[in-house]
Amino acid sequence: MKVAESSKASSDWAASVRDLVAALSNGAKGAELPKVCLRMHAQGITARLPESARAKPGRFLTTCGLFEVVKTRDSNGRSVHTYLRNKPARADR
Repeated sequence: MKVAESSKASSDWAASVRDLVAALSNGAKGAELPKVCLRMHAQGITARLPESARAKPGRFLTTCGLFEVVKTRDSNGRSVHTYLRNKPARADR
């Protein structure tokens, strides 16, 4: 039964984060990664992430494969801003 519970927990956090990214999206760039992480903490979503991802949720979100990651530099070229955009949901998930 743990597999079913694990699968449910996995889809639960993924759906919550995808909804959050959609809500925080500011057009073509997407949602700012720091804002997504802050909102995840505030809503308790971070606690539902896989245990290995809880310490660094931002890094996890940029590598989990659910999101397109867009990095831009500010006008002075020094600061990098990271944005997430939802990838289309696959039918086999």
